[in-house]
Amino acid sequence: MTATMMHCPACDLTAEDAAQWCERCGEALEAMPPMESPGDAAPAPMWRSTAAHLSACLQCGRPEHTADGFCVHCGQRRSPNSIRSAIDLGPVAGCTDRGPRRKRNEDALAVGRFGLTTVAVICDGVASATQSDDAALAATETGIRVVLDELASGKPPGSAAHAGLTEAASAAASVGVNYESNPPACTYVSAIVTATEVTISWVGDSRIYWWGAESIGCLTVDDCLAGRLAAQGVSADDVRYQAKHAYALDHWLGADSPTLDPHIETFTPPGPGLIIVCSDGLSRYLPQPADLAATPMGTPAATAQALTQRAIDAGGVDNVSVAVLAYPPVEDGAR
Repeated sequence: MTATMMHCPACDLTAEDAAQWCERCGEALEAMPPMESPGDAAPAPMWRSTAAHLSACLQCGRPEHTADGFCVHCGQRRSPNSIRSAIDLGPVAGCTDRGPRRKRNEDALAVGRFGLTTVAVICDGVASATQSDDAALAATETGIRVVLDELASGKPPGSAAHAGLTEAASAAASVGVNYESNPPACTYVSAIVTATEVTISWVGDSRIYWWGAESIGCLTVDDCLAGRLAAQGVSADDVRYQAKHAYALDHWLGADSPTLDPHIETFTPPGPGLIIVCSDGLSRYLPQPADLAATPMGTPAATAQALTQRAIDAGGVDNVSVAVLAYPPVEDGAR
């Protein structure tokens, strides 16, 4: 009889089915989902997120906490997102890390599959807003669930991307209904990769890059003055000179967000390569597309972890999340 493999959502350790808790970090283990074979007639959508399943308070080590996530002993609020986590679904994988300088991880990440169509969603909680990690996780999990459900019902990727972003916006806004001021807020970015095209959507400054053998480039434009000026060829030095608050977001998800103005685009890659989806914890260290090329191109899982580590090694001032999707989405994710 084949043993069920268990996986730690926090540190990526694997163990056989007899284990319940990670021997490395104490996280509750989860069963690794079986990969459907190419001959399966009607595969069901599957996805995983970086939601935390901590059994003890990170501040005092005690397990008791209130229903809304506060430790009953020291009052420390638990983040709903894992401190660090890696997810590998073959042709799509993701990695997130709190980084060495932040108390909690306000990034949330989810990756999923429907047959060989792959999906990734990343939401980055706005640090200046209250409990934005809650909004980020709600938007991420809602977004990927809706996208995969829409794809499974036969909707085209563009329609699925729009539905996922719209529902994610509602989920993020719902988190902040009890806040009179400064409610939770987050960015949103998603990618859907099929055998013939890539559909992307975003609100905010989380990014998507195309990385192929012959070309590399950023597919998104940050929702801020600096992002729009940069897209028009204005240099970063000129942007900083012209506007003090050029990098402030003017679109986001949350109860106090402006009217939703989602970006949804379709890209046909020129050949095999990788789609890189990331929070600004990576793009601030690798702001130019060519900066990615210093990392060896490997499988989605290896590339996601390598890029995450580069951001940490470069200073790790922010949380960092990276999802990588192979194009075309071959079964083993190899490049």
